[in-house]
Amino acid sequence: MDTTEDDLKELKFLMKGIRKCVRLVLDDKIVENPLWDDYNVQAWKIRIRYNLPNKKDRTSSGLYSIKFMELWTGDSLSKQFYQEDIDSYRRKLAAILYMSPSNKLRN
Repeated sequence: MDTTEDDLKELKFLMKGIRKCVRLVLDDKIVENPLWDDYNVQAWKIRIRYNLPNKKDRTSSGLYSIKFMELWTGDSLSKQFYQEDIDSYRRKLAAILYMSPSNKLRN
């Protein structure tokens, strides 16, 4: 699999969005005692990994990205996950987002 310049540009754009999501999680205190020292996602070194879990449908790529971030230790995934896990995670994440203090439309 070749990584093109366009792929890297898209990845950097995605990382901007991820940084915003991380900031929301930290600001809302959704995660207590976070394990990371460096939350500046855009400054992280990019390493391409292969042979990782892959989506089986056309709608789960964002959920896979979030799950990877949740389970990534810096070197590997803390545990393996599968499409079935993503299917149930979809419902869990919806509840987390709905209940978030950042959700101004909840009330």
